[in-house]
Amino acid sequence: MRTIMMGLAMVAAMGGCATVGGGVNTSNHGIWYQDCGVARPIPGATATFKGTLTSPNSAVATDDQQPPKSSNVKGVIRVIVPHPDTCNGRGVDLVELTEEALITPASTGPKMHKYRVESIPPSRWSE
Repeated sequence: MRTIMMGLAMVAAMGGCATVGGGVNTSNHGIWYQDCGVARPIPGATATFKGTLTSPNSAVATDDQQPPKSSNVKGVIRVIVPHPDTCNGRGVDLVELTEEALITPASTGPKMHKYRVESIPPSRWSE
């Protein structure tokens, strides 16, 4: 009987150790702005877009606002686009940017990179 009790105590202790400090790391999770549902993982090297969305399918960014090269997945730039007006200020979208043109203004303003924007379904965010 004593052996059985010791065995059960060991199993309980090991089970407790397995869960201490465990759980899901949500520091790299985003909440999809279209449904405000469960947070989904986003790769850690994904940058936040600093440019401007001109429409759901188009964006512009200056040279200073360019995403870093580390925000590249399979040769395509992927960035997080915050949607602060959704999901209690925590809504985001993960998009792929494809550069379409470099716009050089006639005035002294900065050059602008024009991008085609394609939203990534949350099921593919962790790619």
